[in-house]
Amino acid sequence: MRRKIARARIIVKRSISRVHVNQAILDFGRPPLPRYKNARIKRYKSSQAKKYAMFLRELVSNPRNVGAACPSSKGLAKTMASFIPLNDDGYIIELGAGTGVVTSAILERGIDPSRLIVVEISEKLVKFLRKQFPQIHVVHGSAAVLKEHLDFTLGDESHRISTIVSSLPMRSLPDNLVDSIKQQLHDILPHNGRLIHFTYALKPASQSYSSCFQKVNSKIRWANLPPARVEVYHRSPIN
Repeated sequence: MRRKIARARIIVKRSISRVHVNQAILDFGRPPLPRYKNARIKRYKSSQAKKYAMFLRELVSNPRNVGAACPSSKGLAKTMASFIPLNDDGYIIELGAGTGVVTSAILERGIDPSRLIVVEISEKLVKFLRKQFPQIHVVHGSAAVLKEHLDFTLGDESHRISTIVSSLPMRSLPDNLVDSIKQQLHDILPHNGRLIHFTYALKPASQSYSSCFQKVNSKIRWANLPPARVEVYHRSPIN
């Protein structure tokens, strides 16, 4: 056993050395980055580190509300945002924004910030989101009483909701809370509305929403930790 441990340590050290050597070879002869690029890289790394630190704090304090060991990747967020139609003029509701990965993808999709309303239950994350995205409306509250939040926020325009994008960890939340959220989605989303969410269950499961929600699309994002399935539902115009 000791020999195996010692050999493993040697392999790790050699691997690290090879990485350093390979990087040195790649960097050799390259012109140094301009100062402004170095500054941008440092700011980007600092921002990413801050987001990840906030995610870890939420994971430790509220593991069931987070529901994942790692934050969603930009690729997963981009996949979710790609299903938002650009020809609608209704409001887009994002549930469980976290550190704003999906929020950024929605805005990069070309959605007008005035159409996006974010709902987040964590007070710390709400403050972070409001600072990161001052151009959008961030609501501090639970999706279990979503209709109340939207009626207060939108008033007479609460019927103009066209899409709900959810990153809520439905599989890890208590059953009674999940039932309340599903009822809210049923009551809020109008006929022909769209629901986009993701799940870590890669195998297609049986219908988890009421019969008025019809699954119209599904796509697995393998380059995510862990891999995730994006599912798209349409609200039936009949029920």
